[in-house]
Amino acid sequence: MLFGTHVYAETKSDDELNLYIQSPEDTIPIQAVMDRTLSDNYVGYCGQYTHDVLAAVGIIKYEANAYNGKDWYPSYKNGSEGNLLEDNWTYECFDGADSLDKLLKKYDGTVYNIVVSKNSATAPEWGHVFFIHAIVNNEVYFSESYNSKMGQAKTINKASLASFKEYYFSKPEQFKEKGIIHFYEKDYYTPVVYTSSDGSMSIKYINKELAIKNPKYNQMLLNAFDNIALDQIKSCSSIANKIILYNYEYLSEKVYGSNDNNVSYRPAVYQANKPTNSEK
Repeated sequence: MLFGTHVYAETKSDDELNLYIQSPEDTIPIQAVMDRTLSDNYVGYCGQYTHDVLAAVGIIKYEANAYNGKDWYPSYKNGSEGNLLEDNWTYECFDGADSLDKLLKKYDGTVYNIVVSKNSATAPEWGHVFFIHAIVNNEVYFSESYNSKMGQAKTINKASLASFKEYYFSKPEQFKEKGIIHFYEKDYYTPVVYTSSDGSMSIKYINKELAIKNPKYNQMLLNAFDNIALDQIKSCSSIANKIILYNYEYLSEKVYGSNDNNVSYRPAVYQANKPTNSEK
C-alpha cells in the first residue's frame, strides 16, 4: 500500500503517455505497481479487481468493500465507503449513460481515477465494473479484469474517447441507477470562471497548479475581477449586467473598476458589475 500518493500522467514523447504514482518516497509507474501487487487472474471478479487497483494506487484502504460490479455506484453514492478512503481523498458520482460527458463538462484538462459501474446483460445478477486511470487529450487509459476486444486484462489499455464511449456507454439500460465514481485529491482541483465565445459564463475545474501558473486560466478570472483568489470560487452566474461568484468564504472587498460600482455582500456571495471593454 502506498499512502499519500498522487496519480499523474507524463508524456514521454508525442505518442507515448505513462501513468505514475507520486508517493513521498518515490515515483512509480502504475503498471509496475499493478504487475507487482495484483493477483494473477480476476476473470469473473471485476469488483475485486477494481478494489485492488484502487488500493494499490493508494486511493482506498484495503479493508474497503469489493462490491459486485453493479453495486459500486449505489454504494458510493449513498456514502457507505466515505470513511474507507485514504487521507486527503474524496469522490463524486455522476449517473446515467451520459455520466462520462457530465464529468468531462465539469473539468478542463486531464481527469484521473474513475470507476465505471454498470448493469450487464450477460451477468445481470452481478453487473460489471472497471477502472479508468486517466482521460488525456480525448484518449482513455483504462484497465479491465478480463481480456476483451478493447484490450488485455490487468493492462493499462488506450482507446479514443469516441470508441470507448461507443463500446461502454451506448446502452442506456446498462446505466439505469448506475454511473461513474470520480476519485480525486481534495486539494488537486480549483474552479475558474470560463467565458464561452457567446459570452456565457460557467465554472471549470482544473489542476490548481495550472490555474496559478498558466496565464490562460488566470485571464478567465482576472479579466472580470481584480485580486480574487482562484481557489475561492465555487460557482458563478451572470444576471443582466452583473457577475455573481459564489464562494466558500467571504472574499476581499476590493472589486474591479471604480469605487462607485454597484457592489453588495452577503455570506458566500460576491457581486460586481461586468467590466466594460475599456476596463478589460
